[in-house]
Amino acid sequence: QAAHDKGLEVGVDVPLSLKQQHALNLLPNQRGDHKEEVRRRIRWLRSCGFDHLGTELGSTEFTRGLKASEMVELLNVAQDELGSQKLLVKNHCSTNQWANGFEDPRPGKQGQTLNFNYLNYFANPQIVTMPHTVQAYSLLDPAPTYGNSNFSDLGNWTSFLLQQGRPVVFYPETAYWVNFDISVPLFLAPIYALDRVEDAHTIDSMQGSVPLLGQLNFESGWQWGYWLANSVQALTAWRRMPLQQSFQQLLRFVGPRSYSLAELLVDYATAQRRLLIRGVREGGLQTIPAPGVGEGSATGIAYLQGSEGLSDLGSMMARYLGEGAPQPDRLHLMELQREAPASHRVLRALVQGGAMNDVFRGSELYAQRQQWFQDHLRPLLTEINSTFASLAKRFEGFHSLGPQVEDLVVSAEMLSLRASHVLALYEYAAMCRMPTDTACASLNVAKAALRTAEALVQQRASQMGLERLGPGGHRLVLEWSEPVPTAYSYGYLWAAHTLFYWHREQAMVEQEIWDLCFRTINDPVELGLTGGGGPWARWMQSMAQRVLSNRLWHFKLSECLGPPTEPKRGETEEAIVM
Repeated sequence: QAAHDKGLEVGVDVPLSLKQQHALNLLPNQRGDHKEEVRRRIRWLRSCGFDHLGTELGSTEFTRGLKASEMVELLNVAQDELGSQKLLVKNHCSTNQWANGFEDPRPGKQGQTLNFNYLNYFANPQIVTMPHTVQAYSLLDPAPTYGNSNFSDLGNWTSFLLQQGRPVVFYPETAYWVNFDISVPLFLAPIYALDRVEDAHTIDSMQGSVPLLGQLNFESGWQWGYWLANSVQALTAWRRMPLQQSFQQLLRFVGPRSYSLAELLVDYATAQRRLLIRGVREGGLQTIPAPGVGEGSATGIAYLQGSEGLSDLGSMMARYLGEGAPQPDRLHLMELQREAPASHRVLRALVQGGAMNDVFRGSELYAQRQQWFQDHLRPLLTEINSTFASLAKRFEGFHSLGPQVEDLVVSAEMLSLRASHVLALYEYAAMCRMPTDTACASLNVAKAALRTAEALVQQRASQMGLERLGPGGHRLVLEWSEPVPTAYSYGYLWAAHTLFYWHREQAMVEQEIWDLCFRTINDPVELGLTGGGGPWARWMQSMAQRVLSNRLWHFKLSECLGPPTEPKRGETEEAIVM
């Protein structure tokens, strides 16, 4: 009611069959009369006072779930039950999901099976389509994520819908969360802001018979500078202006210095697109992908992003299976530090259908990757380090402009430290073979960057105003705990506050750990099953963990079945708490 009093609509996202992250869905019971169940749940939601509903098409981001024909029927039922209220359907950027029996209606696509994510086109034309991009990529950028090389098909689909007169709401992001940006933390607000301004202009230039209805935004908090990207997105939804003018408009509270501050932020956005998104070094040198690794390995963001056990396992399996992981692939630290174990080489040969003699080519591939590191990755990481160190230095002159700008200053310093930490770890992993090697000193550089970053996260935590959330505010945001309603066993900034991803990589390099599941922090049962799994699912998970890890033996894969407790810091087995 408070929102309604301010003239705002309030909607709720209720998937049809999606099971991820404890989602409340319209079909909690897959048995019985699906149509009547959908009607009953929508009537209940409307009684709560919501103005519109959003929904998803798959059972997960990667799987279809219901038959395409049944999904179309249920979408029609949902819109019929809503009447004049809007039903908004996400068209996700994920790939390799097909709506069998439905042909792509776009010119030049005749005879091709429709992407399952676009299925609502064949339902009630009143339904609002939401094309959904992810992470720090615009519609025009290379985007090696979720099986894509870019989002050109989603952009083409958006244009087609507007030409057909269909209602469209664009649905981008200003923070992906998980382990990509704010949870590291990485100061990516400038590139996110550039993406959102550019996408608005791209969509405006589409020759549609109807205009875009508007935009919704996926965001993951306002700390670590992300308030800036969120605010640019909100501004862009209403007013179109160049990026620097957008920054100046939002930063007008700092007075005459808003121009120079906005100019610096534009320089950040330009550098982040060139180095992190496109992997282009000084002089226009394009980084090429690592041998045997995906396109993402040629971009800087693949190395600055974080990773934990399930994401490492997922990216490696996606690489072997030729599918698209939900983040850009990279050459892992352990793949440079020493040859892959024979078990990994056998798995790769079996899954990829290669000859078993490829198992014995490990030394050859390892040598190729070592050379690629020297020729391509090391120069890219070196330029990323120097560029963001220089830009952070320019931020130092803005310390006195208030707490909002101070947040940007510290966030910029954190990005510089992350670049330094990653470069040092990769140099150590690739080049430290004897204690006397010059590269071995890189480990001390990484440790120094980590210590400085730890001091900064403590400083920022005291300035987040968490006391306004009540007694449980600190736990909900910064601590490890029992699974919260969204299925994660930690507050949404726990990983950033503890620098979990930094510590994980540091430990893997120092201890030469080749274990994809090392320090898993996400529980696949909590995340993937309805309501976090019932008693039988939990019993099966517990039994599998005991079979794989007990007093007699320990298989590393067991850690990917979910963390029993908060991960430890390393050899000292000290919990990661600050």
